Amino acid sequence: IDPRVAMDAKARVTCGHGEFEADLCDISLGGARVMGTHHCKIGEAGTLKVYDVSVPVTVIGSEDGMVRLRVDESAVSQVENLLRRRDQRMAA
Repeated sequence: IDPRVAMDAKARVTCGHGEFEADLCDISLGGARVMGTHHCKIGEAGTLKVYDVSVPVTVIGSEDGMVRLRVDESAVSQVENLLRRRDQRMAA
């Protein structure tokens, strides 16, 4: 299991019904959780965009505005890039 990294960042989530702003709560190489959108449905493929890094995802859960996303297996490098950018912002 990949460790989850707590995040406090604005995100854009694209799924079957459009693009929505959300708060990224945490992320790992295999998944992420965002809060603040009720528009994504389980099974929809989409994109999580944070710090100008786009990560392909699939919605695996949605309850009370909390959406759970599975990161596409081919997107590990994008998540690593996102985490590097987070570290750079924290160091600045």
